[in-house]
Amino acid sequence: MKKLLALILALVMMLTFVACSESKEEDKGSNNDKTEDNTDAPAGLKDVTDAPIDILNNIWNKVPEDNRFFVGGGDAENNVMGGAGLVKDPAAFQFPYMIPESEVSKIDNAASIMHGMIVNNFAAIAVHYANAADLEASAKAIEESYTSAHWDCGFPERLYIVQIGNANLIAIRGINDAMGVFVDAIGQAYSADSIKVLFDAPVAIG
Repeated sequence: MKKLLALILALVMMLTFVACSESKEEDKGSNNDKTEDNTDAPAGLKDVTDAPIDILNNIWNKVPEDNRFFVGGGDAENNVMGGAGLVKDPAAFQFPYMIPESEVSKIDNAASIMHGMIVNNFAAIAVHYANAADLEASAKAIEESYTSAHWDCGFPERLYIVQIGNANLIAIRGINDAMGVFVDAIGQAYSADSIKVLFDAPVAIG
């Protein structure tokens, strides 16, 4: 019975990818499993060596039980219920996570966590850059991808992009309530000197 329920929930999550994400579907790019040591990391933030999947799970574990909602993560081949999952499929970066095709080749490790029923209620992707010097320009491209999007359903209300350490980036969209508890948890999981907010604004619906 538990296996059947897990299978049904996984199917529901995959259907939300198709029904409730951004309209565009482009599917090129690549990433690897491993987060490499980064010799080109710029000085500034205290570095964070956690892999993207660990970053997202560390943050989710800081969300108080009373504020949690049903989540899952990963792509179709790496689907996880109750936490973050790896994103390896090049198509998944653009749909539903809206990482522009031009940025995917710069990423060497990625993971996601999202609302288990309506992806636009809450979706976060964490990525690690092979070259940390690419991070800020890539964040700008991701911001432009989100802010120019046309949303089909489950309209997100806020976009938040944050740098974690020297080479990790999290892009989060969703409704204000879900966003608020996750963003608050970022500050619980990581010290202020390892976090830099790059973008935080309402999402324009259009």
